[in-house]
Amino acid sequence: MAELRQSSNHAAYMRLIGWTVEEKNGLKAYARKLPLLPVGVIKIQRVPVKQLNREWIEGLVKKHRAVACHIEIDERVRAGVNQASPTTEFAKRLEPVIKTMKAWGYKPEKLGMLASKTQVIDLKLSQAKLLKQMKSKTRYNLGLAQRRGLTARVVNGQELLVNEGWLVDFLKLIRDNYRRVNFWGGTESWLKAHLKAFGKEAYLVMVDGEDQLVAAALFMTADGISYYSHNGSTAVGRRLMGPTLAVWTGMVEAKRRRLQTLDFDGVYDERFPVKRWLGYTRFKAGFGGDYVWYPPALVKWLPGIF
Repeated sequence: MAELRQSSNHAAYMRLIGWTVEEKNGLKAYARKLPLLPVGVIKIQRVPVKQLNREWIEGLVKKHRAVACHIEIDERVRAGVNQASPTTEFAKRLEPVIKTMKAWGYKPEKLGMLASKTQVIDLKLSQAKLLKQMKSKTRYNLGLAQRRGLTARVVNGQELLVNEGWLVDFLKLIRDNYRRVNFWGGTESWLKAHLKAFGKEAYLVMVDGEDQLVAAALFMTADGISYYSHNGSTAVGRRLMGPTLAVWTGMVEAKRRRLQTLDFDGVYDERFPVKRWLGYTRFKAGFGGDYVWYPPALVKWLPGIF
């Protein structure tokens, strides 16, 4: 099953924001020249170990004069949200992979470009079972949002791009939310590029209350998986539990589209602690499911850089 960053839609998005896409035997690599410099960087994300081709990668490094090549391997360990982290088991399984990559000149880095741990929901479960696996507080908040009169509507990325009113409201909500949490989540042009690249394979849940947009969540899909992406809410939306309704509606829409998995695309990883992720993780954990751990990101710097 292809991961989002190896999908054709994501490749189209990367081209729109200025990256060069290189491909060999289905594996995609992304290269970009650094501003005002004659050198560049390369990233190869969520790649299965068996697809790594040293000769091809080293050729790309030379072609793009890359001072750094980042690789994030698609090897994973999965466990329930209430189970202990399988760190020891994972480390033992990954030992030969890391050893090989070190021989190629790659070293683990503490923080990669993608989240090293995520949370997934099995959408093959019935709606009743999905509700049952939620924490009681999350189920209560969902009911509260509905009792307080919030309503949710779903539009696809193509529809959102051509409806100026919806797009302006969504972009303002996201911009204001990122300012509130002191987080840089990309530019508005990047958001529009996502919508253009994914089209109908992206969908936005818009939650309305008190005659205004109070919460929204954008989902992008690839190969049977719905990825929870850009999201935001107003003070009114948070008080009325709009974010909970947005995620639940996104899950229902994913099931309607016959997708098999919801991926929250990042939660707090005890191995590489970033405190700002704790709040997001508590919210996501309320929906149940499993945690998925990935290996540390790997990077190779041009000799003499680091």
